Amino acid sequence: MVLIHTQDGVKELLALLQSNDFITHLDVGSKSFDATGRGDVQHTWAGLVSSVMVCATSELEDDKRMIDRNVPSLLRKCIGVAEGRKRTNGLAAPLIRRAGKIFAHILWVLETGDGNFVVDYVHILRAHMLSTPEYCARAKQGVFEGLIKFFASGLLSTDDNHATGENKEERYRGASAFNLLVHNCPFDFSIDAVFGLLDSFKELFRNMREDGRTPAAIISAMNSFLLKTSLNVSSRTSALHESVEPFLAWALKGNVRDRRLKEELSNICISR
Repeated sequence: MVLIHTQDGVKELLALLQSNDFITHLDVGSKSFDATGRGDVQHTWAGLVSSVMVCATSELEDDKRMIDRNVPSLLRKCIGVAEGRKRTNGLAAPLIRRAGKIFAHILWVLETGDGNFVVDYVHILRAHMLSTPEYCARAKQGVFEGLIKFFASGLLSTDDNHATGENKEERYRGASAFNLLVHNCPFDFSIDAVFGLLDSFKELFRNMREDGRTPAAIISAMNSFLLKTSLNVSSRTSALHESVEPFLAWALKGNVRDRRLKEELSNICISR
């Protein structure tokens, strides 16, 4: 396996990911290891991803040098190729043995606040990890709820009413990840998570007056949350509905054109 803890090693790995022989080698190693539990995990997709996560962690922990520009996207590229093998070589879940660690690593990296990694790591969540129930089931509850809290906080710290360009797109990506996390959470929410989400939704809707994908994702997350927890939070939903009503009234005046947002708003009306 290539040593990736140097700039040359990172470049070498990027080149190897274009090699059919290298990819086939990892396919064979992954199938054998998953079937028997024996062999060298370093010759599997899970082993490669582990090495890449160690590399990214080392880069972030080294305060004395600038981050290699290829490192933030390295995990995204490795996972993208590995997940692509589901369709071409019959690997059902090539990252199953490291899924829990991938979720934990993503949370740790996002919480460092280093903006170099955000786009790629949010993409990994949205495109791969959260769309695979087997991967979600491997995450620890504290990690999953930590990710939900991270994205809720991000949405609360930005205002889409005045966001433009890349900031608007970044806010949408965060809202989309937040929605997928709430919708696909494999656990019953802890009490802290329930109260935290109730407060987050109330604040998010307090001044919301926007059309489009971002509010649709946020409302979808709220609808999923209420479906999952309705019996536990029924006594507290009146305050939440009060915070949603001004936005709902604004939307019903003809201010909303986004089809998905209209559908999610209808779900709110039905559930009331």
